[in-house]
Amino acid sequence: MTDRLRISDLKVHYPVRKGLLRRVVGAVRAVDGVSLSIPTGATFGLVGESGCGKSSLARAILQLQKPSGGRILFRAEGQDDAATDLTALSPRRLRALRREMQIVFQDPYSALNPRLRVKTILDEPLRAMETLSRAERRARIVRSLEAVGLTEAALERFPHQFSGGQRQRIAIARALLSNPNFIVLDEPVSALDVSVRAQILNLLIQLQRQLGLTYLFVSHDLSVVKYLCDQVAIMYLGRIVESGPTAEIFANPLHPYTKLLLAAVPVPKPRRGRKAVKLQGDPPSPMNIPDGCPFHTRCPSATEECRKSVPYLRELGSAHVVACHHAERLTAQESVAAAGNPKSMIPVRASA
Repeated sequence: MTDRLRISDLKVHYPVRKGLLRRVVGAVRAVDGVSLSIPTGATFGLVGESGCGKSSLARAILQLQKPSGGRILFRAEGQDDAATDLTALSPRRLRALRREMQIVFQDPYSALNPRLRVKTILDEPLRAMETLSRAERRARIVRSLEAVGLTEAALERFPHQFSGGQRQRIAIARALLSNPNFIVLDEPVSALDVSVRAQILNLLIQLQRQLGLTYLFVSHDLSVVKYLCDQVAIMYLGRIVESGPTAEIFANPLHPYTKLLLAAVPVPKPRRGRKAVKLQGDPPSPMNIPDGCPFHTRCPSATEECRKSVPYLRELGSAHVVACHHAERLTAQESVAAAGNPKSMIPVRASA
């Protein structure tokens, strides 16, 4: 399977300015050397706490935010030769390629202009990207609305006249108008009621199967990621700390941060004796990342090596990579503890 997207050493640094002359005194390293690849037709999950750099990475991929360094290789539909480096494209060539890359934002109400009717909201991107007649644009808009479960009658209404789930369906319909093959889903269900989330997730799965879409799914909800994603990467302080197939990550987490995130997921029927694990403290400032492992200030198993040496991603299983000096030792210790006292080390599983 070929990769739809391949990112190499991507960086997004925001300069920090102070003083009357607004001199640069530092930088916020929102994304600090991320490398990953997304197979064609797959759903790739990106998980982490708020402020870890997930949205900055997503925006940089779409060139909504100019990266500070690195490469973004995108393979357009029907492109069998070498992929295109988005960071090296001229504005004119990038504009031509944008129709194949779209985004669905977290808050559907903020993403839709409240002063415009739905027909105008959906017609604007078509006029910007396609040379179609008015009748052809309307026909495509209606097909897109029907694909997400809405009717032509929605065209004459304003965004405030819809429910949150319906507004998100309109946002998804807008993303589909240009016939893209890659869509960034930036926490698309986190602003919705729980009863509506499953409907939107099932819609995304249905559209992916019908249209052959590739998704980058950005979220902090591990249960949703487990349900939707084929692969997942755990992000902390602008870096990927663990990545692999979703089933493998949930069944055998290797990085202490991943284990703590999974332990924090509520389960419907918690069994007695489950070991309570809490993630202590707040992440360090991305403007002042500590030496060594970025997670060592919060890690319960940090050693002197963690404080001095930066761990890099290394493979410890089939496509399962982790950035931790002591991943093997910690996993072995937990296995021994579980064998000696099973009730106190009940495996924590995220609910689907």
